[in-house]
Amino acid sequence: MKFVIYLCVIITNSAFSQEYEWDKVTDHCAFSPRDSSPNAVVIFKNKYWVLGGWRFDGREWKSYTDVWSSDDGITWDSINLSPPYSHYSSFVMFNKKIWAFSERTFYSENGKNWSEVKTSQPMGVHNRVVVFKKKLWYHKNRLLMSSSDGINWTKEGEAPWANREEVAFKVFKNRLYMMGGSIDYNTGRDYYYNDVWVSDNGKDWKELVKHAAWPGRYWFSLVPFDKKLWLLGGWDYHQQNNLEFGNLNDIWVSKDAINWTQEKFDTQWSHRHAMLSWADKRGLWISSGYGHGGTKRLYNDVWILRKDKSKEKKSYD
Repeated sequence: MKFVIYLCVIITNSAFSQEYEWDKVTDHCAFSPRDSSPNAVVIFKNKYWVLGGWRFDGREWKSYTDVWSSDDGITWDSINLSPPYSHYSSFVMFNKKIWAFSERTFYSENGKNWSEVKTSQPMGVHNRVVVFKKKLWYHKNRLLMSSSDGINWTKEGEAPWANREEVAFKVFKNRLYMMGGSIDYNTGRDYYYNDVWVSDNGKDWKELVKHAAWPGRYWFSLVPFDKKLWLLGGWDYHQQNNLEFGNLNDIWVSKDAINWTQEKFDTQWSHRHAMLSWADKRGLWISSGYGHGGTKRLYNDVWILRKDKSKEKKSYD
C-alpha cells in the first residue's frame, strides 16, 4: 500500500494593502539606468552602496562596474567609476568589508579601494552569497560552501534541488532559504521554479513548498522586511508576448515562506526584472531594473515602501 502526503498551502486572495504604501523617491537618480544582480546593493557604514549593472548603449548590452553611495536614497555620490570586480558578482557586507564574489574575489574597506584575494575553492559566475550564523554561505546550482573569512572555503555538499540559475538565497528568522530560479533561459524549453526550500544549518535542507502561490520566475528580488518575506517582480519567458514582455511587478508576502498573499497598491513601480532591492528601518527600497522588452527600457528610479506613512513625515520631494 502506498501513501501520498500532500502539503496544504493556503493561498490568500490578493487585496489592496491598507498597511503599507509605496513612495517614489525620484524618477532619475545620479547613477545611470541599469539592470543588475538582485544583491548589487549593500548597507555598509550606515550608507546604501550600489555596485554595478548592465547598460544598453543603443546598439548592444555592456556590463559596467561602478560604486555609488547614499545616506538617504535620494542623493548619490560617485565613489569609484571603475572598480575591478565583475559587475555580476554576489555582493555582501561581512567582517566590516564589502565583498564581491565571482570568478575573482575582491573586498573593500571603504568602497573605493579594492583588494583581490585568492580563494581556496573556485567561485563561479551567477552565484549567491549570504551571511548566515556568522559565516559566509555560497550557493551555485547545487553546490554549497561556507567560509569564516571569505578566503578559505569548505564544501558542504550538494543541495537536494534541481540545478538552476538566478535563485533567491536569503536569511529570514535565523533560517536559510532558497527559492525560485530557472533553467534553459530563452530557449523555449525553459522552466521557472516556484518551490521553497529551508535549512537551519546551511547543510541539511527540506522542501517547504513544491509549488508556492506565486508564479515561477527568476531575476526577482526577495527581501526580509517587517518580519515578513517580500517577493518582488522578476521575469518569465513564457509571458514575453504580454504587454510587458514577460516582466513582472507583482508582490507576494509571507510570514512563514509557506503561505503567500499577493499585495496590491494604489501606486506602484512599473513591471521590471533584475532590480536593486534592500531594506532597513526606514522601509523596503527598490531601484533600477529592466522593463518593456523591445524598447530596451532601463530604470534608475528609487522607491520606498513604508509601514504607516503617518509615523514618518520625511519629505522625498
